[in-house]
Amino acid sequence: MERIRELIELDLDALRNTSFFGVYDGDGGAEVAMYCAKRFHAMLCEDENYLNNLPNAITSVCSRLDDDLQRSNEWKESLYPRGNGECFQFLKTGVCANLWHSEELGFMLPQQAYRAPLYEGSTACVVIIRGNQITVGNVGDSRCVVSHNGQAIDLSIDHKPTVGSERERILRAGGRVLVKRIPVMGSDGRLMRGWGYFELKKNQNIPPSQQMVTCDPEFTIVDITADTEFLVIATDGIWGHMSSQDVVDFIRKELHSSPPACASFFFHH
Repeated sequence: MERIRELIELDLDALRNTSFFGVYDGDGGAEVAMYCAKRFHAMLCEDENYLNNLPNAITSVCSRLDDDLQRSNEWKESLYPRGNGECFQFLKTGVCANLWHSEELGFMLPQQAYRAPLYEGSTACVVIIRGNQITVGNVGDSRCVVSHNGQAIDLSIDHKPTVGSERERILRAGGRVLVKRIPVMGSDGRLMRGWGYFELKKNQNIPPSQQMVTCDPEFTIVDITADTEFLVIATDGIWGHMSSQDVVDFIRKELHSSPPACASFFFHH
């Protein structure tokens, strides 16, 4: 199952002045990324800060998504509507147990206690364009880059264990960093920020923002100017092999001509 999800909404709201672009990169599985891609933009529009404070609205949505994942299996049920033949996917979690009732046998299969995804999660890089302003919210190691007359400018920071602030948070939370990962059984340990991954969010003495893995986003807000050519949102599968400038140079070469003031290109491996 493809673990990367992309979402484009050119007209996010009824006012038609806001566009939304998001890339969600699943880690340890695809379902968390699927859920976040399905719900993020809808929850954003519903947030009380949507019209007046996008960073606050994005932060709120990030927290609510993690709450959904931790609370119950409803988030996973929403990915596979009942009656579509996908019920078998949940036998291991007991989600469908309450559907298996036999009038003849007169019993219902017992439900298992819900367990939040311990080693599965998702990063995200979302971009909201409203008027002439670009707001980038990043959770994890995907990246947004904008081209200004051919010069690549990063609009997000890759959240990796080698980044000083990420490493310090991990150590304060009681974790360790081995080379480029957090040592944890059942995981490759590369996800520093994201939804899910609750095995690394178990410290009861600190808030969610200070856990080894947090879903708190970081923001960059810039204006669209006459020099703005296009922006790119891509996962670490691209940035692990190409620099931001390499990607911008590649796109400009492929376009063969000046692009619109704001175009979006989504890359994944």
